[in-house]
Amino acid sequence: SGLVPPSKVDRSKWQSVASKMWAVDQLPSRVGHLSSMLSGESPGGGVGPTVVLVHCNAGCDRTGEMVGALRLATAAADPKGMYVADTDECGRSPNYYSTTSLEWFCIWNFYFNGGRYGVDECVGFAECEPFGDCEPV
Repeated sequence: SGLVPPSKVDRSKWQSVASKMWAVDQLPSRVGHLSSMLSGESPGGGVGPTVVLVHCNAGCDRTGEMVGALRLATAAADPKGMYVADTDECGRSPNYYSTTSLEWFCIWNFYFNGGRYGVDECVGFAECEPFGDCEPV
C-alpha cells in the first residue's frame, strides 16, 4: 500500500486515497482484529489472556508497520513516538514501503477511526530516500 507517500499527493485527496488503498494488505482490518484480540476478545468469543506474535522475515518492515499501526490506532504513541519506537526496537527504521504505509494508515486512522492526533502529524515523522532507507525526523 505504501508506494506513493502522502507528501506527493494533493492534500485534498488524502481522505479518498486513504479510504481505498487497503485492498491488498488490509492493514486497518488486521489492526482492528489484533486490537480486539489484545483487549481480551478472542476470535472464538471466549475471554482470556492473549499472546500475539507479529514477525516478518527481518522483524522491521512489515512487523514495524503492524506494530506501529497498532500504536497509532490505540493511541499508545503519537506518530513521531511510534516511529522512534519502531526504529529503536528493530535497530533500523522500517523500509520505504512500510514507512509510507504507516503515513497512509495514520491518515486513515485520523479520518475513519477517530485518531487522537492531527492529520498534519501523519507526514514528516520520517525522512526517506525514494524506494530507499528511512530515518526518524
